[in-house]
Amino acid sequence: MRMKALGVALMVGFAAFTTFYWITDAPRRDAEALSDDEERIEFGRTVFLPDDTYTIPVTITEDGFFDAAGESMSSVEVFLNTTLSFENDGADGITVTGEGVTPFEAAIEATGSAPQRFTEEGETTVTLSGSDASLIVTGVPPHLQPYGANCARCHGVDGTGGIGPNLHSLSLAQKWAQTGGAQSLNNYVSWVVTLGGVVVRGDINSIMPAWGQDFGGTLTRQQIEAVTAMIGEWAAETLENPPDDEEVPDTVEAGAEVFAAAGCAGCHGDDLTGSAAGPDI
Repeated sequence: MRMKALGVALMVGFAAFTTFYWITDAPRRDAEALSDDEERIEFGRTVFLPDDTYTIPVTITEDGFFDAAGESMSSVEVFLNTTLSFENDGADGITVTGEGVTPFEAAIEATGSAPQRFTEEGETTVTLSGSDASLIVTGVPPHLQPYGANCARCHGVDGTGGIGPNLHSLSLAQKWAQTGGAQSLNNYVSWVVTLGGVVVRGDINSIMPAWGQDFGGTLTRQQIEAVTAMIGEWAAETLENPPDDEEVPDTVEAGAEVFAAAGCAGCHGDDLTGSAAGPDI
């Protein structure tokens, strides 16, 4: 009798668990997908930016070192050329000292800060005056080998353009949406990153190289998907808040302003006489 009751109880429990799991399956999958997207986009920023743009804030008090979330830190790994910004959150001045592959010493007044860049592989032990706390900083190789796509060198750190075009433009956002948008990582942006500028205008001599490893580049499929997701986030923002159409006067002066704003000089030169990247116009 007891075994029968136990069996019934187990069956009821299993049924209840199955029902609960089924009901919560969709929200759970949505949450997991959102988390995956956020991680992919953050990795995209890592691929997009050069190593030396990374600055990590570290709050210091008499009690030790703390990250941006207020969690205590005892060790941290940083890419080479990353900067730690030591920010004094105490009422008194404090001296920060580093011993190891990156020796340094910085006296920081109350509410002040001191940046320290780590350019060598290996450990540096950072200590505070008047405190037993320490932080072991380990310099590790750059996030990509070779030193990364560094898309920012042509498109700007914020993606608004330079030698390369503005990645927040409405035309790019529309092409991204027309070829699958956020529903596909195999969209227009992915094709351009993988195959290079030949996708944009059919020019095999485009200054934009092919980054896909199957086509002579250095980026893995995962890295290309990450960059695609990040630029896709910009595209979605552009489509949600499209730029106002402004009528441009048909004048030489207005044309010069467009030439400068679009970064045309990066390829064609300030005097329009061209360069290795763009013809004489």
